[in-house]
Amino acid sequence: MAFPPEKYDPLLMKLPIILGAPFMLFILGLGLEIVAGISKKNNVVHSDIVGASLSLFTIQKLIEADRLIIPNAVLWRELDWMVRMYQPFLVLADGNAKAEQSVLLNYVELGPILTIPRALKYKHRLAFISAITASITYLFQPFTSSVFQIRTIENSGPWEATSLETVALARDIDTLQAFVAGAGYADAAVIHNMTDPKFITGGWAMGRFDVATLQYGVEATNCPINPGGTIEEQVDFRPVMFCVKIESEVKSGNILKLEPLTSAIYENEVINGTQRGRAYNGVVFSNSSNPFIQARADAVRSILPAAIFRNMTVQPGGLDAVFDKPNGVLDATRKIYTQHLSVSAKGIYFQPAQSPLPGTVIQYENRLVVDPFPAHFLASILILTGIGGIIVHVLHRNQRKKLRLSAEPGSIGATMALTARSGFGTLLTPYDGELTMEKRLESLRFGLDKRTGAIIAESDDEGSVGGMVLFKTYTPKTLEPFNGKDGGRILLAINGIVFEVTAGRNFYGPNGMYGNFAGRDASRGMAKQSFDLEMLTPVDQPLDKLEDLQPDEIENMKGWIDHFSNKYIICGKLVENGQA
Repeated sequence: MAFPPEKYDPLLMKLPIILGAPFMLFILGLGLEIVAGISKKNNVVHSDIVGASLSLFTIQKLIEADRLIIPNAVLWRELDWMVRMYQPFLVLADGNAKAEQSVLLNYVELGPILTIPRALKYKHRLAFISAITASITYLFQPFTSSVFQIRTIENSGPWEATSLETVALARDIDTLQAFVAGAGYADAAVIHNMTDPKFITGGWAMGRFDVATLQYGVEATNCPINPGGTIEEQVDFRPVMFCVKIESEVKSGNILKLEPLTSAIYENEVINGTQRGRAYNGVVFSNSSNPFIQARADAVRSILPAAIFRNMTVQPGGLDAVFDKPNGVLDATRKIYTQHLSVSAKGIYFQPAQSPLPGTVIQYENRLVVDPFPAHFLASILILTGIGGIIVHVLHRNQRKKLRLSAEPGSIGATMALTARSGFGTLLTPYDGELTMEKRLESLRFGLDKRTGAIIAESDDEGSVGGMVLFKTYTPKTLEPFNGKDGGRILLAINGIVFEVTAGRNFYGPNGMYGNFAGRDASRGMAKQSFDLEMLTPVDQPLDKLEDLQPDEIENMKGWIDHFSNKYIICGKLVENGQA
């Protein structure tokens, strides 16, 4: 056995860990408050915080609160486990400890939550604070899951689109090709169940336009046409166009929404000039001397009614169901006729031309934001836990300095080593329950031997309770009676440590070769390897200070102490007369 024994100092209780863990919780709480403030001010946590080149998904995962806070919370619970494990030994180190507060106390089994009331009862302040903070860490999980959120934020601002077509009369209107195309598409749409082409939305034909760069959405104002007036007397014309507001998804090219804008009128040859806002009805045309044009007119007049009729026949219930409805024929006619006019309008009312169009860009951006309530609550408990943790472990580290544990407490072997030479274990049996042990040990007070770290028990009697050797303070005068005469106990002291050597009566009893040391301070004799009477100091004199011993003699004495510590029970300490 080495002298003195090495102290048990677990890696988890090293200074960088016990201070680093609560400090990290404090920093996380402070950082969370800062991020919450940024989010409140800007309605966003900027991705520059973690690197603008990362994708939004990667950013979310990198700053996900769970991955930052929960590992530190788990580490803090481990540190709390160590604080609770050490608490009974710290009480023992102070000495004069009751059994229920020391050798029978098991904060580890109780867990952090049940430790709180017990530590409060026994005034174990560090264990109490540590258990509270460890219990609070179980609140981290629900709050960290709701701190950071991905929200879609709508931002709008002025934008300029480019019109690729302008409202103007096509130069080949008289050929009626656009009307034939419109009628043909309407007919084909019925046969093949097709929808409107991409440039048609809600019955409106749109001119092509473009923007400088792709965004999530864009609103652009297209050219208007006079919406008012009566039906034109001339059969070739009828109003069909109005000023509209266009909302387009540029990534797909689809028109999303149209809104009439009657307040804006633009100069163009459709609204102004000879046309005067009149629109072709697209069905009835003036007779033409050109046989091809006349054939197209006749085709339109026959295709479109046929498409309307075919549309009614394919409706659920057939023609009878359509005619039974109040507006069945009107609805079927309106659908096909509107589609025909829309497709035709694309070919007769637009001409290529580039011009700027004022618009509004709407950007839908996924942004990382902080929910203020869980953020502030979580930041508060992180900061409080960090501050409390630093205080607890600074004080706890100072308290552990007075401990001298040679092995990790908790194992059966470590328990046996701590109590093997103490003797009080003889009062207990393997089948004793907790209440029985409390009753058997209630009259004892426990402590730790400052030199070896062994658990010792003290009593106010002469050193024995129920045949159990207890730790007691002796003076040279009170030690002398324990010399083994008349079959009594045999004690001797070496360098202030009192040993129970009754088991070695053959050596230390009245007739033993070391009998002179029984009931006396044997320090000088052990150091000088001499058993003569002159090695003993009279019991009415002060204790031998051993100041004249040589280094090798001191080593001899230490060797005897090691030998006696391994073989016999340490039952007390030796002090000057009058100090016990």
